[in-house]
Amino acid sequence: MILQLFNAYKRTAYRNFIQNRREIQEAVEDFDENYEYEVDLYNFDHALMKIESLKNFCSGTTKNQRILHCKRIHKHLQQILKPTSPVDYDAMSNDELLERFDSIKTKEAELDKLFEYQDIYLYPWRPVFRMCKRAKTALIEKCESMMKKIGKKNKEEK
Repeated sequence: MILQLFNAYKRTAYRNFIQNRREIQEAVEDFDENYEYEVDLYNFDHALMKIESLKNFCSGTTKNQRILHCKRIHKHLQQILKPTSPVDYDAMSNDELLERFDSIKTKEAELDKLFEYQDIYLYPWRPVFRMCKRAKTALIEKCESMMKKIGKKNKEEK
């Protein structure tokens, strides 16, 4: 009897572990995809800004300055075009997956630092996206609370 209970406990613990691993894996996959997009967006914005500045100030620059500008543009475009190696999250060990999950905070800090400085030509989109997400969350919460209140009133009337 005790052995059966212990085996049942092990099966339940294993199921919970597998479910948590899936959730962690999904979070890591989503973050990695978003991280790559944010870095590409940063490089694209800076390449575009340098192209615009080169176009506007081309006549007043020397050949060496234009070449330097083009090299900077090339560097940003190469970062966008650099292929990313595919990651097999299913084949990762649990420790590797947890390390990647724990590194999310540091990568977010890197992104914040990357977008911290914005030239006057670039609009800082990241705070706008965060504001929209907060507004969406607040609106959903407000609608849910109103639906609960309506449900309570309907129950009271019956």
